[in-house]
Amino acid sequence: MGFGRDHTSVGACNGCSYAYRYRRPGGRYFGFVIGGSLPAALVANWLAGAWDQNASMQVMSPVAAKLEEIVEGWIVDVLGLPSGSGAGFVTGTTMANFSALAAARTALLKRAGWDVEEDGLFGAPPIHAAIIMTTR
Repeated sequence: MGFGRDHTSVGACNGCSYAYRYRRPGGRYFGFVIGGSLPAALVANWLAGAWDQNASMQVMSPVAAKLEEIVEGWIVDVLGLPSGSGAGFVTGTTMANFSALAAARTALLKRAGWDVEEDGLFGAPPIHAAIIMTTR
């Protein structure tokens, strides 16, 4: 027992206008960017899924650790950083933002004369206003 094409969600959407389906809240909204469309990004995603490696430590995946080391060198070179610079990889955008805020907090506290690694955060000078200003 079927309802026919006109009674499905596809049929219902065919009656919607383009402007209604792709409504933009403002003139500078260009939509979501979903997924990697570059061939290299697609192949890297396929390999990561096929290999299913946990690359958190060298003992768990020596090949993944070596690949990370090579790519870290490329990043340092492309960004023109000093040869002793290091790099790190995170699981995604959320952890990248979290790591960047933690690094910024450490740098701001260091400028204020506070060593986060040595003294911890308890009793550190407040920096909330500085973080708000740097994210604008």
